[in-house]
Amino acid sequence: MLTDHDASTLGLLEACSEALSPTQLEDLRGLTRHRAVAVWEPACRLLGARAGGEAAAHALLFELLESPLPELRLRGVTALGALAREGSEDARAFVDAALRSSVDHPDPVLLESVMALLPGLPDEAARALLVDCLFDACDAVRAAAAASLSKWTPRPPKMLARLADDTSPLVRGAFVGALVEMAPDEETGTAWELLAAAPEPYFRALVADELRARFPEEDWARPLITRLAEDADPLVASAARGELPAEEVPGSRDAAGFSALQRMEERLYDAPDAALDVLRDCSREALGSLAHLARDRSVCALCSGLLALTDPEQMKAEVRLGHCAQALAESTTPFARFVAECARAVAARSTADVVCWASRAQVDSALSHGLAQLVEVADILGEGAGTGTLSEATLALEEAGRRISEEFDAPERTVMKIVVDAWGEMLDNEIESAISGVES
Repeated sequence: MLTDHDASTLGLLEACSEALSPTQLEDLRGLTRHRAVAVWEPACRLLGARAGGEAAAHALLFELLESPLPELRLRGVTALGALAREGSEDARAFVDAALRSSVDHPDPVLLESVMALLPGLPDEAARALLVDCLFDACDAVRAAAAASLSKWTPRPPKMLARLADDTSPLVRGAFVGALVEMAPDEETGTAWELLAAAPEPYFRALVADELRARFPEEDWARPLITRLAEDADPLVASAARGELPAEEVPGSRDAAGFSALQRMEERLYDAPDAALDVLRDCSREALGSLAHLARDRSVCALCSGLLALTDPEQMKAEVRLGHCAQALAESTTPFARFVAECARAVAARSTADVVCWASRAQVDSALSHGLAQLVEVADILGEGAGTGTLSEATLALEEAGRRISEEFDAPERTVMKIVVDAWGEMLDNEIESAISGVES
């Protein structure tokens, strides 16, 4: 839904005749990640129009294109379409790069988007590239090209029957999506005949469902629907009669995962101060997506920090904490300040360092209770040297670790446990050194 605020922001950005300021760029970045297509689509077009002459907008466009989220890459291609209309070399270079990478790592969403971009390229080479892609050895490339055919006027001649008879169900499935958008004629009729005779029952069921749902009263479609309703395979017959539940229709696309992410992003955008509670139980996959999807930079940083803190490939807890603190460096949230203090505490390599840390620690916010328990240990160490003091501090540290485990949830508990473990190892080493010094 396009709110008054979104419309006003978009209008101001469109009316700006000068290079966008950093604040305006952040507004535009947020709009390109909006849930509503009525917001993100014009924002992406505006970004593409700006990217040709503004380096910062260009960087923002490629942030979308290089996102790990297919949905954001799709939005990046929408922006690139506006840039392509200006004859941009960036657009052609991106198309070529996407096609080259597709052989080893096919990305159907990105490839389809790239093919949708081709009609905007202002030369005949784009049409030649489309035909090349229709004959490509990689079925993902052929499928992407087939999906874009309805956007070409005129379309390449004598191509529909070939695609309808392609050996790859992936290509044929993509082609069905384009074929339903084409005006019926002799060539499309032949293509539907071939598709309805596909060797795979599940594919014939997909064709049956498309014909029944979109063309139930068309003279050319009724004989095909009738024939498919009498198919020997019950899945095909049920699809042609409209008796399959929607979730069982072959080829139906489940977008619930991304919709859930967008709903969570809206909660984070509306209440960024509560972001930690919203993200507390998120999977690493969801955090990785939100780190790119979130409109609020502070939320992006928080997601990146939580990912670093739980990185399964980094075995050293102290290194994970350091990476988390780096990711949160630009955040002003209480959790970011808390992590920064704990990272400084972990850096302490001696009791003197611990005492020095405590004298400078910023103990504030809702997390003050946890830091205060660590400061109490440091205060004991500040009372003097000796094995007695070290032993007392060790017992206090063990008690602090127990209370932290009982009173805090992750990720705060995870962060403080790293400090407790690091200090515990440091105290053990100093006690051992003290005992060795006495014995000698």
